[in-house]
Amino acid sequence: MTMLTRYTLLQSLAEIHFSKVGALDLNQADWDKVLLQSNHASTEYLALTIYYHNAYLLTAKNCSVVIYENNIPVAIWPLTLYQGDNGIVLQSNCKAIIPPLFADGTSKKTIKKIYQQCLNVLKEFSLQSNNAIKLSYSPIDDILWQRTFSSVIKAIDYRQYLIANITAELEDIKKTFRKSYRSLINKGLKLWHSELHTQMSDNLLQQFRAFHIQTSGKETRPLSTWVLQQSMVNAREAFCITLHNEHKKLIGIALFNISPLEASYSVGVYDRSLFDLPLGHVIQLKAIEHMKTLGIKRYLLGNRHHLFEQKTPTEKQNSIGFFKEGFSNSIHIEANALLAFD
Repeated sequence: MTMLTRYTLLQSLAEIHFSKVGALDLNQADWDKVLLQSNHASTEYLALTIYYHNAYLLTAKNCSVVIYENNIPVAIWPLTLYQGDNGIVLQSNCKAIIPPLFADGTSKKTIKKIYQQCLNVLKEFSLQSNNAIKLSYSPIDDILWQRTFSSVIKAIDYRQYLIANITAELEDIKKTFRKSYRSLINKGLKLWHSELHTQMSDNLLQQFRAFHIQTSGKETRPLSTWVLQQSMVNAREAFCITLHNEHKKLIGIALFNISPLEASYSVGVYDRSLFDLPLGHVIQLKAIEHMKTLGIKRYLLGNRHHLFEQKTPTEKQNSIGFFKEGFSNSIHIEANALLAFD
């Protein structure tokens, strides 16, 4: 079965189970309406984030849906269909399928009904396409979602995500940083010049991309993903921090996604010849400073990979996780469940 046929299959299944469904491109206004009506909208639910991941995957089809109750948009569900190494995969962005996001005030009865419809859609897709389904969710915040699928969960593993609560005053937040980081930050502030970018020009985009290619030694993703990140910044859904030496040479740059609920660390590039000096430390501080001006209360730094995990991460992943851990003050646990339908 071709990818287009499977894409059509999913859309037809959705039309059966939901009162009204449409592709994200055709429902941008309703998608944004749900986002604005939810106090739980992480950056995973931003439209440009979804477009970015679709561009990153190259072979992806956007199957994201707006879910309606009595013709009123009440939920949005990021879904991506793409051709993986082992066949067609259905997921959210570049990860396992996340729960729908509901507008605040949606009744528990409606949520339970929609969750059951989601289960029906995923079951039919899995059985007809002969592909496994993986879910990603918070075992603390998404209990009803977990209970909906508990009878078909075959296996589950848990991952740690690093969170920084940034509601306190900046000086108090600094006290939560790893002790060794405080002197490193002070040193970096004296060594480097940092700049905040809430708009991204074509010139800055070209610098960012060229610096990434130079540091990586190769081009790791298509130009379209960089253009979408530029759009995120210019739409105020992201911002950049750049770092320069005394000769105004670019030595570090990082991009952070933002939603009303949280900010998240997206991508950073640093001059590898200066790794023994505080580069990322300064950028993290400057990013948190800006997040606070936006009223953001939670900062998601990313995975905390440990070498003792069953799927052993690389030394690099473990090292990056250790670095980010020095700025976090809490842990978010994410469950990744493999579903098995009879």
